[in-house]
Amino acid sequence: MMGIIQQLGIGADLDDILEQICVAVVDIIGFQAVAINVVTGSGELRVRTVLGPPELESLVGGTLSQEGWLSLLDDSEPWGELRFRRSPELDESVPHVDPWQQRLAAHPPSSVPAEVEPWRPEFALLVPLWRSGHLRDLLGVISVDLPRSGLTPDFQQRALLELFGKQAAAAISRVHAFDLATDKANLYREAFVASPAPMLVLDSDLCVTDANTAFTDMSDAISDEVLGHSIADLVALHDFNQTKASLQTLGIHDEALVADECALLHPRGHAWDRWVQVQARRVDSGESGRHYVCLIADRTNVRQSMNALRQRADYDQLTGLYLRAVGMDHLNAWCLSVGEDLAQQDPQTSLAVLYCDLDNFKHVNDTDGHRAGDDVLVEVAHRLRQFTDPSDIVCRWGGDEFVLIVRRRGMKAIVDLAHRLVAAVQALAAAAATGTATRILALSIGIAEFTPPADPAAVLEAADGALYRAKNDAHQRVHLHTQ
Repeated sequence: MMGIIQQLGIGADLDDILEQICVAVVDIIGFQAVAINVVTGSGELRVRTVLGPPELESLVGGTLSQEGWLSLLDDSEPWGELRFRRSPELDESVPHVDPWQQRLAAHPPSSVPAEVEPWRPEFALLVPLWRSGHLRDLLGVISVDLPRSGLTPDFQQRALLELFGKQAAAAISRVHAFDLATDKANLYREAFVASPAPMLVLDSDLCVTDANTAFTDMSDAISDEVLGHSIADLVALHDFNQTKASLQTLGIHDEALVADECALLHPRGHAWDRWVQVQARRVDSGESGRHYVCLIADRTNVRQSMNALRQRADYDQLTGLYLRAVGMDHLNAWCLSVGEDLAQQDPQTSLAVLYCDLDNFKHVNDTDGHRAGDDVLVEVAHRLRQFTDPSDIVCRWGGDEFVLIVRRRGMKAIVDLAHRLVAAVQALAAAAATGTATRILALSIGIAEFTPPADPAAVLEAADGALYRAKNDAHQRVHLHTQ
């Protein structure tokens, strides 16, 4: 008996354990009919396992509410932890009808000890299986019938049944808890897979062990392109080693922002503009150790909105050139670099400001209208970008004024650039329709070189002075400031 009891709960299959219980009741205690009712997820008790005459198979699947069982147990005669019923009025889910009535009637025991009595067909003995620490919370009920002796159980048999019931309850509780945990794990798994929020599970090396459908859809990937890959293959982390070290400091269930905004990499290397935020929470597994659940939030729309706001804040909406405030920031930075990097600078490299003004632009607005004036500004801006380098700073300074901050090999190259810009605007004017004000459009440019100590206001003032001279010189549209 104890050897069988010790085997209960080994493994996680509840049906195997229930079968062990039935066999022990039949072989050790001597009852020839056993039915085990086990609580279900809905709280009712269902006949899950039977052992005995074939007629008992019809009981499998029968149910009775927990309240019904508690009422039945309360109405029964307490035999210690057991409950004994003499009444034939039992629920049909309880195996109480002796299929071998003639056996007991034809062969009564020759002598009956004082503490027992002959077993009758209407008798039933119930072993309630209580959840540990929970009063009146049933895990199940074992119903036994047809004692091989033909007698009600004696004190020793009752004690064995009580002991067996406690051990069986503990075993069922363990397996039932395992089943509930498995069901919960399956539920969590389904919730993870079906969640609309993109999620990843990473191991301690930040390799992906699981990814839900929302993430693979977001990243245009199939599972094989995600599972087993480092998170660095999926998102452009600023510093992978630093991220890994930071996550190593997290306590269980602690979370951290892995990346507020980083590029989502296409699994097949395609170019696209997708941005995500990555948040990680540490979740350890007893078997596989430290893991992280990562929530991946799509930040593409937010980034695009911010870029649009930044575009409006930094760029002139008409021409697409930098605004004056941005130009001043660059001018300050360039002046600072001239002072700090003087020793490292190539003596052949020159930095200068080109202060540009459109001559006769007011006449274009007044004669041809503001729309024509806007078209002229757009065309001039196009030519300024066309003749400058990507590293040059080209700004619309206000109205019909433009400022360029350029770096070239020597001042001659900068002066040559200014002349090309003047010629480009002359070509624009020459191509305009006859009789339009654009035909008399021209560009004047004043140039001031950055010389240490470079002061932004002084450089601009020098370039503005050179521009004034250029505008008043009918023959020379470009003037260079000289000390």
